[in-house]
Amino acid sequence: MPDGQTDADNVELRKVGVIPEFDFKVRDHQELGEMLDIIDTQRGAKVAQSGFYYWKGKGAQLVQALFFWTQRELVNRGFQLFMTPCLAKEKTLYGTGYLPFFADQTYALKDEDLALIGTSEQTLVGFHADEVLEGATLPRFYTAYTPCFRTESGSYGKASRGIFRVHQFHKVEQIIFCKPQDSVKYHDFCLENEEYLLQQLGLPYHVVNVCVGDLGAPGYKKYDIEAWFAGFDAYREVTSNTNLTEFQSRRLNIRYKDGDERGFVHTISATAMTDRAAIAILENNQRADGSVVVPEVLRPFTGFDVIEPVKH
Repeated sequence: MPDGQTDADNVELRKVGVIPEFDFKVRDHQELGEMLDIIDTQRGAKVAQSGFYYWKGKGAQLVQALFFWTQRELVNRGFQLFMTPCLAKEKTLYGTGYLPFFADQTYALKDEDLALIGTSEQTLVGFHADEVLEGATLPRFYTAYTPCFRTESGSYGKASRGIFRVHQFHKVEQIIFCKPQDSVKYHDFCLENEEYLLQQLGLPYHVVNVCVGDLGAPGYKKYDIEAWFAGFDAYREVTSNTNLTEFQSRRLNIRYKDGDERGFVHTISATAMTDRAAIAILENNQRADGSVVVPEVLRPFTGFDVIEPVKH
């Protein structure tokens, strides 16, 4: 991985896709969400607090289609689908490396040994805590769609207009358990899946190799994909893909045996899809009248091709 201190030092590996050009004033997803009546941050703040929001109407249909389609694609690529708890014990958060390193990002329940998950990585990796896996069953490909909760402590002041940086979001995750000699291969496999999904959605992006200073403590090597957001006029992170080698498996005591071969499994944790991709779709697929074209692969699941502005 490259040396460096911040995300500015990450190294671009490649650009893919064509950045859209517009002959009208580009709107960001906050403006589009209001015009189309599909995102409501004001009522999200009223009901919960700032940083919570509603997808509604055709916006909710769009993101549900996005997540269902993503899960179907991953199942077709060999992943086993899960629905997991949305809470986890301190041991699980410690074992997966979120404690103590990201304690300030965690919503803990008062007087309970439980916290809301920040990713289904925590519950999917914790699934095999204190187990010995048969080598013949490796690799294991797991995926889940869950809500995710993060305090986003210390992130205020970053470009966060609209719903790009929020306290609750939704995510489809890729988790792989494999033998140590295979983790580099499956790290690349997850990246291939992420790129395939974005290409099918028609979203331009670039892949970056994350530098030492921007890498979380548990990670060995990490790739981020940043999609183009027309409203931001910039690339912004949409997926993150980390080879954790045996950091998590040592903490959670997840081993494997294959004849005389024994050891700790390696784990890969990689985003497949989040709400941010839906935001990119809104911004990149907008038209002059404020309508948004739905990516072709999602139309069988939405039942419509275009989201039109609401006439008041």
